[in-house]
Amino acid sequence: MTFVVDNVTRRLGEALRARIAPGARLSIVSAYFTIYAWSDLRRELEEAGDVRFLYGDPRGVGAPDPAEAEGRAFRLTEDGGLDPARTLEQRPLARA
Repeated sequence: MTFVVDNVTRRLGEALRARIAPGARLSIVSAYFTIYAWSDLRRELEEAGDVRFLYGDPRGVGAPDPAEAEGRAFRLTEDGGLDPARTLEQRPLARA
C-alpha cells in the first residue's frame, strides 16, 4: 500500500500506527524520521517483519508553516536555560 502524508491533513505517526501489522514489510522514505518517531512507533516497528529506511536530504523541502506547527520543542526557564518539551533515553533507542 502506498500513501502520501503531509502532516497537516494526515499525520505520519497516526497513518503508520494504523497500517503497520505484525510481520509487515515496510519501507519508509523521509528526511525527517527521527529518534523521537522511532520511540513513538517502537512497538509497531519492532513487530514488523522487515523495515527499511531511506533518509532524504531536507534541503529540497520548504519550511513548515508556522501556523500549522505544534507547540515549541522547548521553553525558556527563568534562569535563561532551556527546558525541553520531550526527553528520552537515546542510547537504548539508538541501539534498537
